[in-house]
Amino acid sequence: MIGGHCENGETLTQTLIRELQEEIGVTPIQFEHISTLLDSNNDHTYHVFVVTDWKGEPESLQPEEHSIIEWFGINEALELELALPEYRELFISMENN
Repeated sequence: MIGGHCENGETLTQTLIRELQEEIGVTPIQFEHISTLLDSNNDHTYHVFVVTDWKGEPESLQPEEHSIIEWFGINEALELELALPEYRELFISMENN
């Protein structure tokens, strides 16, 4: 899960494109907003996108922000230590669709 914060005046789409370019060197071409998650522990809102087409090859451009960049299936992702518990529920719901 690649993440980041919206800058002033930036749309969600602009944030998605900028964060993926900055963090892993890809430009999303096709994507869909699939969920909005609320983290009551820190009062943050997370907008989750699925990117299905992009330009570039994913690589860690900011290694201090990523422990590993790798492709995972849903079951493999569920075994990881995830930043938000809500990710598990989202992954399970995606598997059932």
